[in-house]
Amino acid sequence: MSVYKNLVVCDLHQMLPQALAEIEEIKNVTLLILPEHPDIEFAKAYGAIKKKNIVATVFYPADALLTTFSGSTVLSAKLLEQDIHIVSTGRTIVEELPQKWNAKVNAVGQLIYPKGSGGIFDSVTGECLGLDYEHYVSISEEVTITPDFLNLLEKKTLVHCSEEISIAAEVTLEMLTEKMPYLWSDKKILCEKEVLPFVRLRGKEPSKMELAMMQEQSDVPKI
Repeated sequence: MSVYKNLVVCDLHQMLPQALAEIEEIKNVTLLILPEHPDIEFAKAYGAIKKKNIVATVFYPADALLTTFSGSTVLSAKLLEQDIHIVSTGRTIVEELPQKWNAKVNAVGQLIYPKGSGGIFDSVTGECLGLDYEHYVSISEEVTITPDFLNLLEKKTLVHCSEEISIAAEVTLEMLTEKMPYLWSDKKILCEKEVLPFVRLRGKEPSKMELAMMQEQSDVPKI
């Protein structure tokens, strides 16, 4: 007898009842995948299994082919145009809208997608964020938003950075409103007071209040 434990995805939707009968326990699983209409033998074998700490359970036809992702996943427009089932755990980001959305997406964790996408989400377990963007870029190191950087961006691009984002002093509010980027930092966003209203509306970082206070305190003369 075996124990299935500490798994991000436990996919049983195509498992035969004989193999299922060899499982004694399933525990500490983020996503459990089961057949949509199991036969009696499968149901009996599954019912005999001990189950503990399963975050989410989804169901698919036994003949469905699944494309699975875990961790941080970016779904391209080309992928979403395909008539497939996508199962994603962790952080899932829709890169940009496809011409026709055919994929069915099941997400566990955090799902980020363009507002008004009309995407076909089978289900979402966790945080679901619809943001105002049409394109996506990911940056793994600290980045400074300069006028040249903005010129290279397509309009309404979600700029996601795992480190700090700094907005250069020469970047004006008019430059930002022309390109309308959405700025997302996993650390913090640094900017001048002139563009702070834009960051408050089109920025995401752990503590915007800390950002605002920091900018105000920077004007106090040092003794």
